[in-house]
Amino acid sequence: MKTLSSPPEKASGFAALTPAELGVLRLLSKGATNREIADSLHIEETTVKKHVSNMLKKTGLRNRVALAVAAQPLGLAE
Repeated sequence: MKTLSSPPEKASGFAALTPAELGVLRLLSKGATNREIADSLHIEETTVKKHVSNMLKKTGLRNRVALAVAAQPLGLAE
């Protein structure tokens, strides 16, 4: 039976996230668009896209939805 917990390699990828990436992740997990995240954090939309790309590489996940889902049980999406 599958569990909802993240595999250890994914969790360690989340541990490697920078404070800026975590800020983007929190807003991304609430369903915010790149533009909304950029406006909220007072950064460029291209910077948001770069942070998302970096998070995907670090965690090995495929898309922003997978990031949001995997962040939930780790307490990173609050």
